[in-house]
Amino acid sequence: MRNTEIVKLIAKKNGLQANSISCYVSGQINFVYDLNGKYIIKIEGDLNHAKGILKPQTGITRQLINAGAKVPKIFDAGEIMGKPYLLMEKLSGTDLVYDWLKFSSKEKENFMAQLAEQLKIFHSLKYDNYSVTISSGIIKPNLKDAINYLTDFRRINKNKLKKEYLKDVDFLEKFYQANEVILDEEKTAVLVHNDMHLENIFYRDDKITGLIDLDWVCQAPKDYELWKLVDVFYDPKKTVAKKLEPLYKGYRMTKECGWLKKYYPQLFASPNLIIRIKLFSLENLINKIVDYQNGRWSERVMINLQKQIDDFYRTDWLKKLFA
Repeated sequence: MRNTEIVKLIAKKNGLQANSISCYVSGQINFVYDLNGKYIIKIEGDLNHAKGILKPQTGITRQLINAGAKVPKIFDAGEIMGKPYLLMEKLSGTDLVYDWLKFSSKEKENFMAQLAEQLKIFHSLKYDNYSVTISSGIIKPNLKDAINYLTDFRRINKNKLKKEYLKDVDFLEKFYQANEVILDEEKTAVLVHNDMHLENIFYRDDKITGLIDLDWVCQAPKDYELWKLVDVFYDPKKTVAKKLEPLYKGYRMTKECGWLKKYYPQLFASPNLIIRIKLFSLENLINKIVDYQNGRWSERVMINLQKQIDDFYRTDWLKKLFA
């Protein structure tokens, strides 16, 4: 009820009628509402990692639009009843995720080519320092320091971890310690979307109409974009609404990766690319293990995570993906 009241107050502040209010229910850390079928209102979520997540987006959105990116315009931003909010343009079109499996290879390649052009615009915005994520407010002049801050194995309670999972954690920690030196770099930060998947891409006919969800944007090297993309290519089912999961079960986006590489080869040009992606992916794995220990994830999730660790770190799956 409180959020509905906030939506009505935002509408009134901007001279809009609140004739129709509906809430999006899947996958957000913020509360997201459709207003009259014409606007989107995002209200900051209650989770600790949602705090401050909306504040940087007005300036970033302005920069992106000026650079030619297809992202929703922000009409108003502020705080009402103690809750930060954004009043945004509602993009025309539909989430790609609903129709992706129906498209021909030619149609899919066309969309991946357009996505490549949009990512190039994001990555054209450069920074002197690294911030992963920007909303965290934590800024480091060296990439290794920024990733070290995130990749903290001390968050895992090894004393309470099952032996089969402890083996993986020890393996990953040794991998990080042996390879973190390749992240010792400065002045390579650009704007990274950091959450690119099919639910965050809108389209109409054969054109992408926009990219949404700047909650996790980073100041990082352009290849940092790939850790999330590779995770999606590996198992897109993890990023779709629950009702779509059966459709995406077992689907791997290997061809999609090839098309992205075709149209944006610079994204894949970093020396030691595969090792870098493995290093960038560790924070996500640590978060999942910590969440499992805190009771958020089931045993099935951990079994799937073990399989992904094997594929990413102990086999040549990534090498084959980029071939």
